[in-house]
Amino acid sequence: MLKTMWEHTLENAQTAGGRYRGFLAIDFFLPESKGRKMKFIQVMEQSGDIEEARAEIEGYFASADTETMVKKLILCEDRDVPGKIVTIVEFESWETATANNDLDATQEGAAEAQATTDITYQNLDVHHEWVR
Repeated sequence: MLKTMWEHTLENAQTAGGRYRGFLAIDFFLPESKGRKMKFIQVMEQSGDIEEARAEIEGYFASADTETMVKKLILCEDRDVPGKIVTIVEFESWETATANNDLDATQEGAAEAQATTDITYQNLDVHHEWVR
């Protein structure tokens, strides 16, 4: 019998021996064929000015408005490498990320970023998440 995510999380918390005490472990272990979708994260790295990147992101959200399927976006700058910008974008699933990619606002923003920066992408399936 498959356990619910909560049952699995509770069992892991009880057997962790205090190693992760205070953290809620969320496992995305159920296959998509069981009706669950795996959370998806895209990490983008580029060189540039953090305030310009912030303005571009705000412009994207204004342009995409309610169509965007971005669940969460975190804009970061590397402390050890000034000018290195890392953007972490969270989606409910690979499917929603793909649908978001098809939006005109996304296509336009990506084309501009690729033409003006050294942007790289990492596409990550989330298997586990610990939340305090």
